[in-house]
Amino acid sequence: MTLADVLYSAPGLLELLAPDSLGVLLNTCRRVRETLQETITSIRLPASSNDQLVNCQLLAHGHWPSLQHLSLMHLQLDTASVTELAAADWPKLQCLNMSSSSLEAAALLPLTSNNWQQMRSLDMSRCSVCSATLAVFASCNWKGLQHVNLADTQLDADAVAVLVKAEWPRLLSLNISHNPLQPPFTDHLANARWPLLTALDLSMPPGFRLDTTAVADLLKAERPQLECLLLHSSLEPSAALSLASGNWRQLKALHLCNNRLGASAMAHLVSASWPLLEQLTLSANNLDAEAVGHLAKSNFLCLTDLDLSSNNLGADAMQELAIGSLSRQLKILQLSCNDLNAIAIAHFVGADWSGLQSLHLVGSHLGASAVEQLVRGNFESLLCLDLSMNRLDTPALEQLVRNSWPKLQTLNLACSHMNVDGISQLVKGKWALLQSLVLAGNNLDSLALQQLVKGAWPQLQRLDLGYNCISIADIACLSNGSEPLVCLGENCFDPPVRLFGRRWSCLQAVILGN
Repeated sequence: MTLADVLYSAPGLLELLAPDSLGVLLNTCRRVRETLQETITSIRLPASSNDQLVNCQLLAHGHWPSLQHLSLMHLQLDTASVTELAAADWPKLQCLNMSSSSLEAAALLPLTSNNWQQMRSLDMSRCSVCSATLAVFASCNWKGLQHVNLADTQLDADAVAVLVKAEWPRLLSLNISHNPLQPPFTDHLANARWPLLTALDLSMPPGFRLDTTAVADLLKAERPQLECLLLHSSLEPSAALSLASGNWRQLKALHLCNNRLGASAMAHLVSASWPLLEQLTLSANNLDAEAVGHLAKSNFLCLTDLDLSSNNLGADAMQELAIGSLSRQLKILQLSCNDLNAIAIAHFVGADWSGLQSLHLVGSHLGASAVEQLVRGNFESLLCLDLSMNRLDTPALEQLVRNSWPKLQTLNLACSHMNVDGISQLVKGKWALLQSLVLAGNNLDSLALQQLVKGAWPQLQRLDLGYNCISIADIACLSNGSEPLVCLGENCFDPPVRLFGRRWSCLQAVILGN
């Protein structure tokens, strides 16, 4: 196999090389040069380089006809370097990532005046972007831009006034989250002419909120095509009524994390006319049983993904959740970081969860009695179960394996205080379709590992044993010698196909390390 054959069959290797190394390969031979030019679609300039200008020259002067993604993250972009890049002929370039870089408006002028007509995605998040910089991009000829990320860029209302002048008729998503935006930025935003905008992120940094007036300004813009709206840490409770009046008939995802809305605001939200809503995030919103009751009686008939994490919900809230029709339509349910004792779980499993595919109960104070109730539920379609960060002692695991979990593919038991006896119980379960098992952070040792390998895991592909007292030597001792043991870095063996015997023939990776 020649060098060209290796590069062609493993193109991911090329993305790890710095531009100067690519330059050396280009001069190796004609076949290698053609392979490089045909294969490379993504290049990232190294932030640690001492000679950025030389790297930019090597990159720009190389012929990369298939280049689609260019990353300039964590760089000090000066005029000379940007001028070199702007002269490059990359007819297929679609994505430019300048996240966390230092840039000035004057240095960007040559970049925006090039002929990259296929540009679709621009990421300037975590940069310091002033009105002058935005004016440069707003006037560029990248009329095909579809995705713009300006998160955490210190935007103010004046900068937004400049931003909305941009002629991006194909813009689909805009992220201006985590900026210290004050009124009247929502009034400016309402004047933007982006007829195809489907995703908008207005999440706020600490100390900034959207009041009723700001939300009303936001609703002035007719955006019936909006599908995804993110307002993390953004809303005052009084603004929920205005938000519910939004005429977003195509809205499919609404994320309202950390707004402390409460029951009164929830009563307004569930009155909204969003017939296509599929995903609703309400974590850390100070919800109680009354709020969950409003939600359970909502008319969101397409809702399949619900996040109620970090609301300190208990037995009363679980009883309300089980009463409504949500259990029969949800596919994904997040109940992590709530107070779910045995009584709460008993109420929860009283509903019909036969269609649920993913259940997350991370850090919810589950014990053996709660798990005993959980396994009584109807979870015949469940594919993913996350019980991490609960105290799952041996009796709890003994209860867990009593359910057959007929379709379960992912089981997360990380940081659950398991021991050798717990592993002995775990291997007694029927895990016919399990593909991923996470046991990280349980202080397991080689004795626990010896118990683990006794289990039958016919479909297991990924085993995470990180943050345990298990060493490479412990794993190596289990090898039957029929296949060499390969270590990726310090924490992953790949492929350990016969490492644990023929019953684990599908295993692809074992993760170790801290």
